[in-house]
Amino acid sequence: MPVAIASRQNAAVRNCRALARGRDGDRVLLDGVHLFEDALAAGVALETVIVSRRLADTHKALVAALERVAPVYLAADDIVQAASPVRSPSGIVGIASLPAASVADTIPQHAPEGQPYIPAMAVALVDVQDPGNAGAVVRAVEAAGGTGVIACGATADLRGWKALRASMGSAFRVPLAEASLDDLLAEARPTGVRVIASTLDAAAADMRDITWNEPFVLLVGNEGRGLDADTVRRAELAVRIPMFGKLQSMNAALSAAVILYEAERQRTPPHA
Repeated sequence: MPVAIASRQNAAVRNCRALARGRDGDRVLLDGVHLFEDALAAGVALETVIVSRRLADTHKALVAALERVAPVYLAADDIVQAASPVRSPSGIVGIASLPAASVADTIPQHAPEGQPYIPAMAVALVDVQDPGNAGAVVRAVEAAGGTGVIACGATADLRGWKALRASMGSAFRVPLAEASLDDLLAEARPTGVRVIASTLDAAAADMRDITWNEPFVLLVGNEGRGLDADTVRRAELAVRIPMFGKLQSMNAALSAAVILYEAERQRTPPHA
């Protein structure tokens, strides 16, 4: 049975509040039934879970599964709300361990044992500051069959609670790395992974005219400025997404998704 807590000053509540202000190493803050279900399915190590009495009554199977892997605390709604950074708390919040992947993990050279090899199809976010946008990119990478996401520069924390919620569980299944642009280039180029910049420049190649079958990492820039000129120059190739009407740009998540699906389309044989 979950252990009841009756104070906002309980250590579990205080630890959640502290993580809401900033990640502590590999410790991350989770909020929401869907995230906990996906964390369990992915074998993520859970440290602490706080559930409301209301949620414990409506999600008995989930609470029982959580009790098998972590301490679970039962609390009134106001205490769960104190532990949660979400404006409208879901009724379940807690702490897990989610180590960062390496850049090499996001641009694999070999297939995991028993799985087919997928040539690298990763996204590197450069100074993408909106954690919701960053988390949505992680979702897009998983949806398109990509191999990982790398946070570069001033990009929002991919393992922060806002990005994790926006990823809808994809963060538990997609390798997430952190690296400087210099380190990313140094890792990618010797292994034959093309570095491709997404840009609004009309002189860039139309993404539909590019062959995407080779391993690549796509650079996607800041929401307002995009990639700076120096970063684009350092890439092997610059591509643009053709846009019609009066639209001048798309956000990072949509841009990444459009290009990744073009790459996936080229890599997948036509349906019979």
